Amino acid sequence: MATKKAAQAFDAFTERFLKTHKTPLIPANQVHPYKVIPTGSLALDYALGVGGWVEGRLVELWGTDAIGKTTLSLLSVVEAQKLYPDKLCAFIDVEQTFDVGLALGLGVDMNRLMVFAPENAEKVADALKDLIQARPDMTATQRGTPGSNFFKLIVLDSIGAMIPEVEKQKDADAAVIAAQAKVVTRMVKIAATEAHFNDSVVLMINQVRANMSQYGSPMQTGGGWALRHGTTHKVQLARSGGADGIYKVKVDGDERIVGYQIAAKVERNKVAPPGRVATLNLFNQATEAYGPRGVDKADEALVLGLRRDVGMIVRSGAWYTLTTTGERVQGQDAMRDLLRANPDEVEKIRLAAVASLANEVVTDAPPPDGEVDEDEEPTEAPLSEDLAFDRGGISARADHA
Repeated sequence: MATKKAAQAFDAFTERFLKTHKTPLIPANQVHPYKVIPTGSLALDYALGVGGWVEGRLVELWGTDAIGKTTLSLLSVVEAQKLYPDKLCAFIDVEQTFDVGLALGLGVDMNRLMVFAPENAEKVADALKDLIQARPDMTATQRGTPGSNFFKLIVLDSIGAMIPEVEKQKDADAAVIAAQAKVVTRMVKIAATEAHFNDSVVLMINQVRANMSQYGSPMQTGGGWALRHGTTHKVQLARSGGADGIYKVKVDGDERIVGYQIAAKVERNKVAPPGRVATLNLFNQATEAYGPRGVDKADEALVLGLRRDVGMIVRSGAWYTLTTTGERVQGQDAMRDLLRANPDEVEKIRLAAVASLANEVVTDAPPPDGEVDEDEEPTEAPLSEDLAFDRGGISARADHA
């Protein structure tokens, strides 16, 4: 401040501001940097650009049915429980289809996951607000200490299944205009503010709806405009890889599907460049051929570690060396086994991969190992342009990245 009197006046103002608004006015240089909760997939952590879901923000995860939305959400719950052993997570089961077996199989600590099955959309909105706000020092007049709340990550499954009470009371053929969107709009506005104050992550699963308009994509999500503007991350899940993206094993002579290759496109990202696509393999059961149930982090770490800008794994012919320990093994399977036995090394690779994005330079120059034929027709880039996770082997893009 220019004068001592002006400084004293400003101090008095900040005190009044705090008393009135219950939240301090702080200099921008004191705003804490992003803290994140890993998603459960190294590939998606990398595609998000910051290493996971940003705390204090809202996330929208959408896609067609049985694509892996709930599985990925529960993997995020596992990561939150690891990162914050003294915190709880919550699952708002709007669809009332919570799968205990799936949660257990993915490693969820069931004693620290609270499940709530609401009756209507209004109760979803009210419950979400209460869960975010719940903290030991909260009173009728005080919001409590920021970050002291009980619940660190809250999953809402799903936006599309939220039915307002007015719709439940109407006949099946009676029209109700924008009732769900109104409830979701109110819910998102309140949740965004409260999540920021408490450093909670609200992961909202959304369903696909047909776009009745002749313009734009044939698929869209419901929930109104507030949901589109209020979320920090919006990620679409879709099948990838065609027939090669379906993983099968033989059981008693019969083939059984045990997993799929999934492309996760970061459509919206307020903390890093959007548009990246992560390709991950989701497995519905553990097998010797493909590793654990859920996401095989060792497989993802192998690909990320081989990137030149990460440099945590070096390949020489059929031999792979883990640079942090100096261990050298022959073949990709042996390196995966080594990484599975050393989860701390997997985490180091994840952090190194995310850190490498800070120095990333986007260029349209051709790769150094090949020439571009000017007469060749351009082709659409594959969904796994940024990361290639191919079970048949490390792709050329991963090798030369």
